[in-house]
Amino acid sequence: VDSISLGQTDLEMATKSEYQMKESVLPADATNKNLIWSSRDENIATVNKNGLITAHRYGKATITATAADGSGVSASCTIQTRFYDVNDPSKYYYQPVYWAADNDITTGYDRIDFKPANDCTRREMMIFLWRLAGQPVSKVNPHTEFPSDSDLLAYAASSATYKAVAWGIENNITKGFPDGTFKPNDTVTRKDALIFLYRVKERPNVSGTIMFKDVINDDYLKTFKPTTDTYRAILWADANGISKGYSDGTFKPWDNCQREHIVT
Repeated sequence: VDSISLGQTDLEMATKSEYQMKESVLPADATNKNLIWSSRDENIATVNKNGLITAHRYGKATITATAADGSGVSASCTIQTRFYDVNDPSKYYYQPVYWAADNDITTGYDRIDFKPANDCTRREMMIFLWRLAGQPVSKVNPHTEFPSDSDLLAYAASSATYKAVAWGIENNITKGFPDGTFKPNDTVTRKDALIFLYRVKERPNVSGTIMFKDVINDDYLKTFKPTTDTYRAILWADANGISKGYSDGTFKPWDNCQREHIVT
């Protein structure tokens, strides 16, 4: 065999999908056109003896076809796998999800699905922010800081949840609740998500007035006093295009955040 050409040199595939690779071997009258197929990372994608590729988990793998005649001739294709449930580039969260995945901020669920519409928990958001910060090591003990939280006590010191919350405490990103809990499995609200982000950015100075009608409403004055991180975080996020609220002039601070919202 003198040369092998593959139908693709770069290929994107959704996890759990298959693709039949097409190949061409020269010279056409070669006595042995058999190919040996292999994958550099079979956790991400495998290939059978006929060149049928199956994508398993998010990531990159190289598929190689090598001539079986001992000539050493080969050809390769780079496979970029995508989360099974995030495969429409027109979705507003498509680029944010893959920015987060490419930067090791999220691994999705077993690197197969991302589940964009799932509610994002407080511990998940803290893990995202901790990974964004480079996974720094903290000496704080979350079990001591939040002794009332049995859910947090369930996380070992080796877990990402423990390490992320410890980092959040040490850097004043989270203070938990007045009753001594962190509530790791509660869904993060829109206002809390922005407070975490605002504190990650070390509380930049802000000026102006919030115009969202459901934030300046008298019912919220106790929570949204201009001197609070809550007020300043919402004002900062609005001014910097991080969150623009809704078309009816509301912000909906108490609404839950989904995973697609958080990465965006």
